[in-house]
Amino acid sequence: MRGPSFSLWRGLAQVSLGAALVLALAYLGQVARIAPDHSAEELPFVLLLLAGGVVALVLGGRLQHWIARFFDHAQPGSGEARRRQIYEAPATFATAVLFAGCVGFFVWLKAPWSSLGSLPAPQATQLDLMLVALIALCNLPVGLAIGALPRFWIAAQRYWQAADLHILQLNRPDLSLYKLINGAITAGAAIMTALSQIGLQFSVMQPDLAILAYTLFSLMIILACWAAPLLALASKLYFAKSEALDQIDSQIKATMTAPDTAAPLDQLLLQRSHLASINVFPPGSPTSISASAGVVALALLPALVDYVLTL
Repeated sequence: MRGPSFSLWRGLAQVSLGAALVLALAYLGQVARIAPDHSAEELPFVLLLLAGGVVALVLGGRLQHWIARFFDHAQPGSGEARRRQIYEAPATFATAVLFAGCVGFFVWLKAPWSSLGSLPAPQATQLDLMLVALIALCNLPVGLAIGALPRFWIAAQRYWQAADLHILQLNRPDLSLYKLINGAITAGAAIMTALSQIGLQFSVMQPDLAILAYTLFSLMIILACWAAPLLALASKLYFAKSEALDQIDSQIKATMTAPDTAAPLDQLLLQRSHLASINVFPPGSPTSISASAGVVALALLPALVDYVLTL
């Protein structure tokens, strides 16, 4: 059952996107009136900007249900309370406002329309202000999602520290759900970053060193979103794997010294080979890097090439 604060989280994101849609129409109208030469470029930028906010809203809402189910595995019926602690904390909303404000302030410092130098100062300032407000509103749902992530990761780390993990139980439901959540977060971050970077190619904000720094920072954040939540889990699985291997090594040694009283050597060697082949980072997967990170790298490539060509 959805509580009132869940409605606040989702409602705030929806109101923000609704206001952004209204402001986007007004902004595009002003661009068409003041700087018609840029209308065709700003339209896809605005659409991609709105799409990034929608992705954050949909992903953040979906993750709440998965997170509640995840914590229900440890203590049935506790998932809803855990979800509230993560999504309803004042720090979550404060982080969202701070994030949206910082992004808007960054755009204000760049003052892209004023930097063009081809528009009268009052009109350029008006477009800059509208663009700042539009970008801040679209990034508020992103900030809401970002604000909840650290609280989830901390709670999940405590969950795995208390869990009884065995290296041969990597198909357990809570671990599968955790990997699903982690993959969804990484893919969502990848999609939102790709949308923003592709949108910048159409925007009045031309690539410069600051945009390049943001591009590289975004890629590092995506990789961190994939790797950081798995580190504590992988560490515990590593020790569980080492313990299991030590036990088998002891049995192998016993078999070699007393073959008549110990388990068959070939069976023990097969078990050891199977254990040694199990990956602990990422858990149960032979892949060493998230596929979404590669997709985003390709999406970021146009921004990097465009910057290099303008040097």
